[in-house]
Amino acid sequence: DITDRRQAEDALRQAQKLESLGVLAGGIAHDFNNLLTVVLGNLNLAQMHLPETAPARPYLANMEATVLRATELTKQMLAYSGRGHFVVRPHDLNAVVRDLTHLLVVSISKKVRLQLDLEASLPAIQADVAQLQQVVMNLVTNASDAIGDREGAIHLSTSAAFLDERALRADYRVEAPVPGRHVILEVEDTGCGMAPEVQERIFDPFFTTKATGRGLGLSAMLGILRGHGAGLNITSDVGRGSRFRLCFPAVAALVPPKTLEDPAPGQVPAHGLVLLVDDEERILQTTGLALEALGFQVVTAQDGREALECFQARRQEIRLVLMDLTMPRMDGREAFHAMRDLDPGVPVVLSSGFSEKDSLQAFPDGGPAAFLQKPYQLKDLRAALQRALES
Repeated sequence: DITDRRQAEDALRQAQKLESLGVLAGGIAHDFNNLLTVVLGNLNLAQMHLPETAPARPYLANMEATVLRATELTKQMLAYSGRGHFVVRPHDLNAVVRDLTHLLVVSISKKVRLQLDLEASLPAIQADVAQLQQVVMNLVTNASDAIGDREGAIHLSTSAAFLDERALRADYRVEAPVPGRHVILEVEDTGCGMAPEVQERIFDPFFTTKATGRGLGLSAMLGILRGHGAGLNITSDVGRGSRFRLCFPAVAALVPPKTLEDPAPGQVPAHGLVLLVDDEERILQTTGLALEALGFQVVTAQDGREALECFQARRQEIRLVLMDLTMPRMDGREAFHAMRDLDPGVPVVLSSGFSEKDSLQAFPDGGPAAFLQKPYQLKDLRAALQRALES
């Protein structure tokens, strides 16, 4: 059928466009995180060396708060690319919705009724609860915006359904479909609806039909769904409203997760030689100064091959390795395995502008002693070193 073929081709083009935008957003976020690491590191060093009563302290505090807000933007960009930070555990979607109900009610127009229809005894889903909450909030607040100043209703429902591969690919645009039972989240509104050309662009970063933009809200949501192996179906009629239908793969049971306890707070045994590896010279300078401020000696390398040569020459002196993942000539993953072959007990902290989940996928058989997400503050650096040295 020609119509079905055209629809499939349109869906493929849209998926390819969004994938390209995701790669672009992820790359920009990674590079931006490297820059923020330098800014934040120098800020923390300046704060360390200033007396508590210094007149410049409030200005530095304002700068620090602004940089931390910028890191939230990069997190949204990583979420859009599907490379955001996820702490995935089994969750009851109904419980997540109920916990959000009060916040949802106060976040939407007083003229809009929020109606819940939650199916009992849903199977659990593997999800990051903070990201799941963000998805629900985005859908409901956007539905309220679509209704505007008029009276209207938002219907939020949950259910379970078996979805085969055809439905997952064609209806929900799941990139790697796993047929089976899925949990469905549906948000339907009586708002203004969307024309087809608007539907094609609503997940583009910063695209908006509102007077004031919502930034990366819906586009970040799409990245969150990608990261969870979830799918999305949209239907909308101009003047009648829209329906967003999401599907999440179900898991067998809601098992309480095992948690790793953080190490007891204490002073890092700040002595010995740290091999610091990064292809960004300013990160080497800033983080090197931070390590020295903590009491360590530092030797630096600008790629994995140079780091490996240094490690071979000074293996008996090096107490810990702090290494970036993305570098020329030899990346952090290759250098990590080569160092572990030489000395299986060496503590290695890996760092990246991408998320921990995305970065550590390359280490299925045992990863580093700690991971440090860029940009990081001095306290984050100290904590990562402590975890590595105590592991």
